[in-house]
This record gives sequence, structure tokens and C-alpha cells, in this order.
Amino acid sequence: MEDKEENEDINVAKDAFDGIGKKDAAERLLEKAEPARDKRKKSDHDDEPARNKRKKSGHEDEPDSPGQSSISYSAENRSIIVAPHLQGHSIDNVLINVNVERDERKKSDHDNKPALEEPDSNKRKISRINSSHLTKDTVMDFCQMLSTHPCRVSLGLDIKMTKEGLTLSCFTCVEMVGEEGLSIDGDLPEDFILNICTLIIPKYICPSISVCNSHLTSNFIEKLCGVLKMSTIDRQSPRLEFSYLTEDRVMNFCQMLSTQPSWKYLSLFITMTKDGLRLDCITGDSQDCEEGLLFHGDLPEDFIWNVCTLIIPKYYCERLTVCKSHLTSNFIEKLCGVLKMSTTDLRFLVLTDTHLTDSCAESLSSGLDAFSSLQYLDLSKNSFTDSSVPSLINIILKCTSLMDFKMEFSHITEDAVMNFCQMLSTNPSPKPLCLNIQMSKEGLRLSCYTDNRWIKEKGLLFHGDLPEDFIWNVCTLIIPKYKCKKISVCNSHLTSNFMEKLCGVLKMSTSDLQSLELTDAHLTDSCVESLASGLDAFSPLESLDLSKNSFTDSSVPSFIHIMLMCSNLRSFKLTDAHLTDRCVESLSSGLDALISSLKYLDLSNNSFTDSSVPSFIHIMLKCANLTDFKLKGNQFSPDGKKKLNVKEELQRCGCLLTVYDCSHIFSDWSRNQQEYKRQLTLWI
Repeated sequence: MEDKEENEDINVAKDAFDGIGKKDAAERLLEKAEPARDKRKKSDHDDEPARNKRKKSGHEDEPDSPGQSSISYSAENRSIIVAPHLQGHSIDNVLINVNVERDERKKSDHDNKPALEEPDSNKRKISRINSSHLTKDTVMDFCQMLSTHPCRVSLGLDIKMTKEGLTLSCFTCVEMVGEEGLSIDGDLPEDFILNICTLIIPKYICPSISVCNSHLTSNFIEKLCGVLKMSTIDRQSPRLEFSYLTEDRVMNFCQMLSTQPSWKYLSLFITMTKDGLRLDCITGDSQDCEEGLLFHGDLPEDFIWNVCTLIIPKYYCERLTVCKSHLTSNFIEKLCGVLKMSTTDLRFLVLTDTHLTDSCAESLSSGLDAFSSLQYLDLSKNSFTDSSVPSLINIILKCTSLMDFKMEFSHITEDAVMNFCQMLSTNPSPKPLCLNIQMSKEGLRLSCYTDNRWIKEKGLLFHGDLPEDFIWNVCTLIIPKYKCKKISVCNSHLTSNFMEKLCGVLKMSTSDLQSLELTDAHLTDSCVESLASGLDAFSPLESLDLSKNSFTDSSVPSFIHIMLMCSNLRSFKLTDAHLTDRCVESLSSGLDALISSLKYLDLSNNSFTDSSVPSFIHIMLKCANLTDFKLKGNQFSPDGKKKLNVKEELQRCGCLLTVYDCSHIFSDWSRNQQEYKRQLTLWI
């Protein structure tokens, strides 16, 4: 019975080889298998216990040595599977076994064996092999086999140099699976890399070609591009990736691209790393990549300029990004000149952290003919001052196609900020706006964004000891023209008069304010009264932060009025607000109006004692959606903190309570968290 099963296994392997015309290999495999089968048959009775032990452990068919290959046939994908522990000295015996696709099995009249189940055409048919301790000659023989008998469409081949030798990982598939490509990593000879490319690229779909940590010359690049042109397989965007390069080799590559442009679209990324320059190049005849040039790292200005002069005139280049370099006004002027010569329009310009000065802003403004189609402009993290504001305002006004921009100014005056805000008000953008004005030791800093990718909190942000009139003037210019979802004023001196005027301008605005932060703004009880009187402007409010102000218990009625009117309030912060036990009961009754919406309540760093504990317990039980309740920095005794740990009462309401008390954490994990409708965290 065992002999019959073994014969069937060998016949199956023979059929697989026959499908690709490898009958001799099948015969050799049969010849090698026959003596081994006779030997096992002869010693069958002697080794029965050991064989049963191996069968029971599931290792009966494992090879006895690393040099002995383990081969099996898969009916699902009709391929020969080679054991992953295959070593270099045994790969020659199984080169013909890898990545083979068997023809459809024809059932003959004299063949009574059931045919193998044909695979579903929708299933991915993948063959894989992993080998180590290989030599260069062995790898070349393997690639020669792949090139001579290309039986599948896509291929992923990874060759890496290690201390023990070359490692090889390969898979082939009849369809694209997203892992295709040729990757070679290590200090390997240029001729060896090129020979592999010439064998593989013309016969398989390799959309990604990566060569890392090797020393390549311009001759290699030219020959590689020639191989890509020879390929008859359709590829939309071949990707080339090289590392450990010098500036001269990058220039030679760009010179070749400029002299013999083979594709219409190109995306070229040049990055400075610790090990040298890294180059990524994606080319194609269709717009399926972000076309343009990207430079990242401390690269010389002349090097960047030379690459631009070679690439921009010859390729469709709509993006230019330079980060972390030192650029001068001379570079900007020359860049405007080469952009005017180009047949394509620049749409995305990013010059971040490039030490641009006011003279650079003037050069940009004077070369606006080159930016008539500009849609996106990022000039953040540069050294612009007061003098550059008119030039940048001119850019924003003249670039009629500009949709998104990001600018940052340092050492700017209040008058310059007002001029910039006046421009924003006169020419409002439909995009959300974030305007951040900070007072620092060096002076005013201004950041302005109109791109959703950067804006988490759309609106006006003021930080520092800024005059009240200045803040008010900015608000009157921006709030009526833009959708300001947030207003934040920190570390300033505000009065009740400011609060009344702010409520008035918010009523005129078409946008709904969702977040209001007035922290450390020296607000008093009269300011809260003014805020409460203008609540028609705050009905959509979801977050209110009045922390670090000079309130007293007299402000509680105004707080209650605010909570009653702002039914959507989810977050309420009153930390360090000089509140005492006398106001807690009234505050607790006011919070009943927010039982369905309030999720975050922060009353930390006030003067609450144990007498307020019953009111706080009432808040935890009543506010059904409360998830975070902070009471840190108050004057609770150890007994009062224990009383606040009402986990049993909350469990009956379907709530899991976790209590954080400095270095101690008290919680109940006896039941699965999923059994609770709500989880509440208490900080005391």
C-alpha cells in the first residue's frame, strides 16, 4: 500500500515536469527515488517503530540534511513547492522545479487514477522559494532558468548580501498581487546586478526596481534604461530605487534622463541620508504618480539647481519640493527663469525649512509669470520678517489659481499682521482657515494655513500678552469672512467689553463656533456675565474652557446659564478657577441640563473638600455619557477619596469606574468590559 502511494506521488511529480517539457528531469528524479524506495522497503520491518514515531510526529517526509531538498506537489496552484530551508549546494538539483506551471492533465483511457482537481481560475497561483548561503554563480543560474522558461506574468525577486553569503527570495504569480519587483541589496558588483536585470526585466512585470548599498556608475544607469526600453511587457510606471550614491552619479543619471527622455511623466525623489544620497525615480507615459522633483536634506544649492535645469524642461513637472536646504534669492530668480521655459505649468511649490529671507520673497513676487497656474504654496519654517509681508501678499493676490497656502513669519510687527489680515479679509478663500498669532521673546510670530491636511482646529489662535484691541481687530477682519470653528485666547488681558463685542461679531458670522478657549486671560465675574448674556452666538458650542481665570463663587449662576443654553456642550473645563464648596451644589444642579451630552468635565485645582463629595457623586450618576471627570489638586481627605469610589452604585447603572489617585489605581475588572454600557475615569 505504501509503495502504491509513493508511486502515485512520483507520477504526479513527473506529470508536473512533463507539462513544461522537463521529462529528463522527471526521469532523473524517478531514478533517484527508486533506490531510496527499495532501501526503505528492505528495512521496512526493521525500522517500523522508528518510522511510526516519525509519522506520528509529522516529520516523516523531512529531508535528513540541509543539502537534501524536500519537494511536494500542490494541486491547488499546480506548482512545485521547494522547502524553504534549501541551501546553496542543493539549489542546482531543483532549479528546474521552481515556478513551473503544469499543463492541463489529460485523462487517458488506460489511466484509472483520478485526475487532480483543477484549480479555480479566480485563485491566485503563487510559487515561492527562499534560499540562503548562495554563490553568485548559483544565483545567476537561477535567474537564467527564470528567463529561459518564463511561465508566469509577475515576479518578486529579492537578493541580499549577508555575512554568510547571498540570500534569495522569489515568488511568481499568474496575476498582479502588489508585491512584484526586483530588489538587490548589498555591496555587489555592478556587472552582476546588470546581468540579473537583463535576464529578468524583459520577461516579467517588475514595476519596482531597487538597488541599495551598491556602487553604481552612469554606465550602469544607461544600460539599465536600455533594458527597460527592450522590455515588451506593458508596465505603466517603472520605479527605480538606488542608495549609497554620490552627487556625480545622480547628475549622470539626470543627464541621461534629459538626453534621452523615454517617458512623458517623471517623479524624482533625491534624499540625503547618513550613507549618502538616495534616489527614487518613477517614470511612465500616463499620469499615475505625483509628477515632479523632491529634494530632502542639506543638499547644495548648485546641485539642486543643476538637477532642475536638466529635468524641468524635458518632463511634465507639476510639483517642486525642497526641504531642509539653504536657498538664496539667486536660486529663486533662476528657478523662475527655467519654469518660464518649461512647457508644463507648476502647480505645487513647497519650500520649507530652506532659510528663505525677505529678498527671496521679493524674487518670488517678481517672477510671478512662472506661477500663474500655482494651486498650492508652502513657505513654512523660513526666516521671513515684516519686510516680506507685501511681497507674499502680492503672490497670494496675483496667483488667481491658488487654493491652498501655508506661510510663517517671525519678528513681525502688529501693523504687518493687520495688513496681512486685511488682505485675507478682502480676498477670502472658500477653504477653512487657521490663523495662529503668538507673542514670543523675539517678537510676533504669524502662521497661516488654508489646507485641511494641516488644520485640525480651524479658526483663530492667540497666544501671549497681546493687546485686547489688536485681538479684537483681527477678529473683526477674519470671523465674518471665514468659517471659524475655534477661537482660542491664552495669556492675555481681556475685559467684559471685549466679551460683549466678541458676542456681537459672532452673531454676524455665518459659521457656527464649536470651541471657545479663554484660558489665563484674567477674566472676572463680570466677563462671565457678558459671555452669558450673548449666548445666542454660542448655541452650537461643544467645548468651553475657562481655566486659570479670576472667578469667584458669584460666577456660578452665569455658568449654569451657559450650560442651560449650550445643550450640545461635550467638554467643560474650569480648572484653577478659585471655586469653593459653596458653589458645588448649584453647579451640580446646572449640570443636570447636560446629562445627555457632557463627556468631559474638569474641575481640577480648585478648593473643594469632602463636603462636596455627595454633589460630585450625583454628577457621576446623573451624567449618563460622562467618560472623564477630573478632580485633581483639590483638598479631599483619604476618607473623602474612598467615598468618591462609587463603583458598586455605577455597576448597577451599567458603568465601569476606574479611579486614578496619584500613584494608586483603583478599578473593578471582575467583569468583562464589554458587559458595561459606559466606562468612566475619575481623577482625584
